[in-house]
Amino acid sequence: MNVLAAIFVRGHRALFTAATATLGVAGSLLATDAAEPGNWLLLGGSGLLMAVEDLCREIESDAHRLSIATKEEMPQTRRDVLETHHPRSIAAALVAGLLLLVGGGVLRAI
Repeated sequence: MNVLAAIFVRGHRALFTAATATLGVAGSLLATDAAEPGNWLLLGGSGLLMAVEDLCREIESDAHRLSIATKEEMPQTRRDVLETHHPRSIAAALVAGLLLLVGGGVLRAI
């Protein structure tokens, strides 16, 4: 789980782009049909991914400042900061967001 969280900390900008796009689509679908449960799941999954991205951005920013202050390599400071931010909960939130997105897509396809 720590490896998964570390990958998304480094790639948080891509996660932000994907979450923003899916949030826009989910919002549009929800505005069209608010009674469809799949639309709500898509919206919830997108929102959760946005929250995970924000945590990843904070970790990356803190790691960058720590790297400058301590003159340590960025990968080491990223690992140190990630360990203080409960990486398992970040990875669990990421997986939950992805599952909500998949569940919303499946419900819409049925």
